[in-house]
Amino acid sequence: MSTVRAAGILFTKELRLEFRTRELLTATVIFAMVVEVLFSFAFDPTPAESRRYGPGLLWIAFLFAGSLMLNPSFSREQTNETLDALRMAPVPNFAILLGKIVANFVFMSLAEIVLVPVFSVLYNVSLSGIIGRLTLVLMLGTLGLTVTGTVFSAISAHARMRELLLPLLLLPVLTPLLIASVESTAALFADQPVLDQTWVTFLAGFDIVFLTASWLLSDYLMED
Repeated sequence: MSTVRAAGILFTKELRLEFRTRELLTATVIFAMVVEVLFSFAFDPTPAESRRYGPGLLWIAFLFAGSLMLNPSFSREQTNETLDALRMAPVPNFAILLGKIVANFVFMSLAEIVLVPVFSVLYNVSLSGIIGRLTLVLMLGTLGLTVTGTVFSAISAHARMRELLLPLLLLPVLTPLLIASVESTAALFADQPVLDQTWVTFLAGFDIVFLTASWLLSDYLMED
């Protein structure tokens, strides 16, 4: 079975499992929305301050949401030894990882579809005229977040304190990605919105490097 077909089957399984209960997606959206609301009341920013500090607060909310959503990616496969069964299947190990990455990317994107308009209302930031460019930045940043988060979720799946270990592993690695994402978003929220090509190129390079690394190291990542 090809890598793409196997990843597609696993991706479909992840979608069915999540949309059957909607527990993880609902909890993630509510948690991130509460973070946005708390930041809004705590800082009570003016429109100028919202454009200046809003991008950082928005990506912090995404980071919190991602940490909550990505943690169960492999840990829930421990039940009934499902992960061992997946490893014994005649498919490449990267197919398992790729299916998880795509599923997590879709889940995070769905959460952002809800969170970004809420952010726009709470912080009085207009999205008119920048939707297309903002979508590109969100996609690149979210892909980097889900690739690294899924990889580290696989690494920490067998750890005793995996809920604590995942954020500790993830945050240092994601620091460059978060800086680039915040700077790209801030450039779009400015009085004269522009798509900063330097930071967008950095985001694309980050995604390519970590996606390639996950492919090359997939056999080691999926070991016990």
